[in-house]
Amino acid sequence: FFFPNIKKENGSKDIFKLINKTRIFVSPYIGTGYLETLALNIPTVVLYDKSDEKVRSQFLPLINEMKSVKIFFDDPKKLSEHINTVWGDVEKWWLDEKLQEIKIRFCKSYALLNNDKLNDLKNILLQD
Repeated sequence: FFFPNIKKENGSKDIFKLINKTRIFVSPYIGTGYLETLALNIPTVVLYDKSDEKVRSQFLPLINEMKSVKIFFDDPKKLSEHINTVWGDVEKWWLDEKLQEIKIRFCKSYALLNNDKLNDLKNILLQD
């Protein structure tokens, strides 16, 4: 096919081990994958097709902020150009103070990691 050197995973490996090996996680749509990688602070870019994706209006200001630090893109060509630009030093882009501030704010609203899920679930189930 078009990219014979690209290896595909058939689902037999631990997805988080694979993601931790990636330089930049590319999400082709708004879904769970990019929320997990952002919460884990893995360099992530998301292709957001505003004509195709249905999102709540309160989500739009944060999308615009994520676009300003080049995490969200609505143009695949610009996303590709950005990856090519930062590829040599992904950490410089990803660890930028403004990017991290916006990403953290985004994660607090939409992608908060809960390290105590089982206890929280137990407490919910035991409530009267």
